[in-house]
Amino acid sequence: MSGLEFLSALSTEEDYKPEKIIVNGYDDFELVKQAMKIGVCDYILKPINLDELGKMVDKAIEKKNPHEKELILSGNCFLE
Repeated sequence: MSGLEFLSALSTEEDYKPEKIIVNGYDDFELVKQAMKIGVCDYILKPINLDELGKMVDKAIEKKNPHEKELILSGNCFLE
């Protein structure tokens, strides 16, 4: 199962609707379009700018109900 397939499966769960941020090393417009169709909150390319990632996480948290602050990060993300 690819990362997009996994995130798409999450999007179909009735009781589980996390905000999703994709961390990827590929600058692929088709992948971004597919991600948008399944409701991905944001997409960031490696190498990661920590300030930019922090803003994305803040935005994702703001979108959630205060009682549901869950976040799924998909991809290989290694922060130092």
